[in-house]
Amino acid sequence: MKKAIKTRGFTIIELLMVIAIIGILAAVVITSLNSARAKGRDAKRIKDMEEMHKAIELYISDHGHAPDFGDPTCSDPSSEDPGCYATEFSGQHDWSDLEAELKPYIASLPKDPCGAACFQKPNTKHRGYFAYYYAAPSMVSAYYKSLGLPATSSIYRVYAQNLETKNYTSFGFGEGSF
Repeated sequence: MKKAIKTRGFTIIELLMVIAIIGILAAVVITSLNSARAKGRDAKRIKDMEEMHKAIELYISDHGHAPDFGDPTCSDPSSEDPGCYATEFSGQHDWSDLEAELKPYIASLPKDPCGAACFQKPNTKHRGYFAYYYAAPSMVSAYYKSLGLPATSSIYRVYAQNLETKNYTSFGFGEGSF
């Protein structure tokens, strides 16, 4: 009598199928994870802009004008100085100058969660890079006047250059929310 041989284990085909399925699932999970991270960074950008907006509005209520980097011409809308702005990486004025003015209203100025690496490597998907900007009244006034609106010392613009989850989109406050 011959005994039936019981085989244990998997065939090579079965193992390859399991590996392929695991690979596909891993690719889907990694893609979803990257998308969730980008959404998280965008949520942080929006929250940062809201906090800066509140701090600037408090500054205006105390001083009667938007932050001017200690340069009175920057709060004067009639000067239309195109250099009265700051970004976290460059600009006529340092981000730290704005931070010093807003110190009583916000502990420290936020910085883009992507950091300097994303500022230095422009990409075509987002029309440039990721950074935070502040434009003082003298810089924003020319835009207001071109729309036929009155320019005042309390107009400003603070915004996040680019959001990752929406192509060609920025978010901020000041010259109208957008």
